[in-house]
Amino acid sequence: MPHQSNLISTAINAYLAQHDCKGSLRFLANDGKTALMGRLLHNCKMIYEGQVAAQAGIA
Repeated sequence: MPHQSNLISTAINAYLAQHDCKGSLRFLANDGKTALMGRLLHNCKMIYEGQVAAQAGIA
């Protein structure tokens, strides 16, 4: 069993390394979770002000 655990760990690390350099995040959520994720991204300064304005219909 330890061998299998090492293979899983190696596969996960390889997957994460492969996707580490991507610059965007896409997610799918229902209405309540979308608002929560938007708020979290905005509070963490991980979303551009133009994107916020576009979603609010300001731009």
